[in-house]
Amino acid sequence: MGGHLARPGAAERHSAAARVATPLTVGSPQEAIDKTLTFREHFGDYQRQLFLVDHAGLPLKTVLEQLDLLGGEVVPVLRKELDALRPAHVPEAPTHASRVAQSGRPAEALR
Repeated sequence: MGGHLARPGAAERHSAAARVATPLTVGSPQEAIDKTLTFREHFGDYQRQLFLVDHAGLPLKTVLEQLDLLGGEVVPVLRKELDALRPAHVPEAPTHASRVAQSGRPAEALR
């Protein structure tokens, strides 16, 4: 992420004040979820969120752990929560499947 996700316990190395003050998403998976959910208050409904997980020369093992946390614990919750909050007039974000269907061509032709 734009910072460092950590399993519970490791996040305590960062002070609570520093995690709140930084524009980066750092801390536990729940802290990343909580912070990301506040973005809607500032930017409205949006369809894309970028997380930088290989920043500043982090070791590959750390990057892979962050990807596991992001994909396993953070993104599923964010999808559910943001979907529930999205007003009816805001379209769903395009997915690969929806783009293929929209193109009218078979998925195999687009690979």
